[in-house]
Amino acid sequence: MKFSGPVGYCYSVEGTGDREGIWEDVVTERRYFGDVLQFNPRWDTGKDVLDDQRLLNRISIMADAFACQHVADLKYVVWQGVKWEVTAVEVLRPRLILTLGGIYHGPTKRAPSPAEESLY
Repeated sequence: MKFSGPVGYCYSVEGTGDREGIWEDVVTERRYFGDVLQFNPRWDTGKDVLDDQRLLNRISIMADAFACQHVADLKYVVWQGVKWEVTAVEVLRPRLILTLGGIYHGPTKRAPSPAEESLY
């Protein structure tokens, strides 16, 4: 099965000027193409009222220079309309093998406001 979709990176940057010393999370998404190597959905039953859906999927993407430099910043993959947490990364240049876990609930790239959209 083929994969095509956004991969989310999150890293911290220090503000400048009057925001110097304040660190903020920056989230960026980049689109990648590759293959779904494994498809193993499962439900985790346990302490929660509702069971959590988890994946044991592995996705292989063709890595560009940005992906290779920011391997530690990989946070999520958008696959089948859902943001999935990246739980492990295997570097096999020129590919990265991403293991997906549960649904990602961390910081995400914010949608541009209508005023910002008009700039594009």
